[in-house]
Amino acid sequence: MAGTKTKRVFSLLIAIAVIGSAGCILSPDEDVPPDDPVVVYKDLKNKEDVPYNLVQCYKEHNLNRYMELLHEQYTWHNQELDVLNNGLKEFNTRDEEITTHEKFFRAAKHQYTEDPLKNIDRLDLVIEDAGWTQIYTFEEAPCEDCWETTRIYTITVEFQGGQSILVGNDLLRLTVVGVEKDGTTYYKLRRADDLTN
Repeated sequence: MAGTKTKRVFSLLIAIAVIGSAGCILSPDEDVPPDDPVVVYKDLKNKEDVPYNLVQCYKEHNLNRYMELLHEQYTWHNQELDVLNNGLKEFNTRDEEITTHEKFFRAAKHQYTEDPLKNIDRLDLVIEDAGWTQIYTFEEAPCEDCWETTRIYTITVEFQGGQSILVGNDLLRLTVVGVEKDGTTYYKLRRADDLTN
């Protein structure tokens, strides 16, 4: 009799263990956040690696990778309407753009201590696909390995607490140039123009 009782208790414990483990499998803990996707960068040996890596920099808020994309003489050119109506400069130098992006990416990591309300909850950059055109002169000088592409881009910036959301949807012209290093050509972003769509 005692043996039968022990077998029943043992069987009941096994059944509870099986049901409990099945419950864990069927109802995983929802509070465990999924791992962030791994951001992969390309080696810049292809023109298309430049816009691809630019988008990755925005996903990861990675200033070092952003700087790696830029040619020594890189310039960002604002839309003509923004220059005329909003007081923006005609263009920014490489150093100015690096300073701007340092603040921008820091805000996207919630590390902008100068004004916490300017920290960013959401930063998305999308650059649509398009072809490349070789250009043989650039800024009135011959250029052997210069290429341009004009693409639709969308940038979404949501500031902390959803207080304001900025969405830009226009055209972006990228100019890349091949730069030789240790016998290998790498493409660098030489100029970017924000154009009216």
